[in-house]
Amino acid sequence: MRRNLLLRIIAAFFGALFLAVPSQAQEVGDEKDPELRAELVRLGKEDQDIRGGFNRFRREHGLFGIDNKTLNEKLNNDEPLKKALLTYAQLMGQLDDNRLLRMKEIVAKYGWPGRTLVGTEAATAAWLIVTHAVRDVAFQRLALEAMKKLQQCEVENSQLADLTDRVLIGEGKKQLYGTMMRVGEDGKFVPEPIEDEANVDKRRATLGLQPLAELIRRSNKTILGK
Repeated sequence: MRRNLLLRIIAAFFGALFLAVPSQAQEVGDEKDPELRAELVRLGKEDQDIRGGFNRFRREHGLFGIDNKTLNEKLNNDEPLKKALLTYAQLMGQLDDNRLLRMKEIVAKYGWPGRTLVGTEAATAAWLIVTHAVRDVAFQRLALEAMKKLQQCEVENSQLADLTDRVLIGEGKKQLYGTMMRVGEDGKFVPEPIEDEANVDKRRATLGLQPLAELIRRSNKTILGK
């Protein structure tokens, strides 16, 4: 159970890291609720700070860019390292849960906090927080449906695709847009199973997203240097 949770937390980290494609942030003051904007930006920074530290830890200990089998083998052969990584991952999960509680209050009160309400930067922060709610797929689904109710200009298409895929995989289904990946045995990113994979690029194109092959190429080069 602890191992599965650890791998889900790591997967959530990976997804947000190389699939977040924020557009130009609005000027501060354009949003309807500047206080909520400031709060979400702060929460988003906290979210990224803990993940930055987790990423550095994994790089320093040779745990970055390896498949799950290799990861488990390394951890099982080094109990102190395994304990340290689990402790870090559990701390990250606890902090994610704290931010999630606040996001539930925000969505219950406002619906999805889009650009008009809080500006682009804060809306992206809200998305990041929800993507990391890996232990509450039901709320991720609720947030996704709230996203869909807004006009297209209120939500980043890349974020809509990402959350859609996260929810589907969390529900035990195949993803639609190929945004969720794992590290394969060759040490490179490969997509998790995709529904009707032959037409994935058509679906991606409807949201203005680059072809899947290009996403994979850039992800491997940018994140793994391969």
